Amino acid sequence: ICYPPPSNDMARGALSAHIANGGRTVMHIGEWRGLTGDAAFEALLTRNFSCREWGVTPLPLWGTDAAYLTVWKKKDGEENGNARDAAGDDSYSPALGYCSIDRCAERARRRCRYARLLQYCSRECYLKDFARRRAVLALHMISSRTLEGDESMKYEEDCHFMNLDDIATSNIESNDSSGNARKRRKKKRRRR
Repeated sequence: ICYPPPSNDMARGALSAHIANGGRTVMHIGEWRGLTGDAAFEALLTRNFSCREWGVTPLPLWGTDAAYLTVWKKKDGEENGNARDAAGDDSYSPALGYCSIDRCAERARRRCRYARLLQYCSRECYLKDFARRRAVLALHMISSRTLEGDESMKYEEDCHFMNLDDIATSNIESNDSSGNARKRRKKKRRRR
């Protein structure tokens, strides 16, 4: 499924037909929990398929989006409905992507609201990527500086960088009408 339109049931319909016909692999090009597809498509995909870290390839020149090619494999019966990453966290998918720094393999925690392909795991990586970030923003005619020459974009400011952990958690909750996601998080907090 290549770049399914946002807020449209086309992707969910195509995926439902694929599942009904015994499909075992799904390749998705787009921005996970962002500008492509909808929550119903993502819920159906994560319920029936799993995306492993090896199946995620960034597409950095796909406009301003945080677009990835992701490969999803059909879950077996035991795993069905329990999408978890290697750490056992069901609120995160490798499809959300990784830090923009070339040699950093950490998952992204914050994504730029102006050039969504810029996403970082930490403030340290954000600071290291200054020159590239400035160039990417300039390509999109966005200044990263104030008139005084100071950096105007702030990593910690939600108006500049969105928290990907919040996106993952809110989408899981909105896709889970039975309240199971809330129960799992509550249980997790009690264990700590």
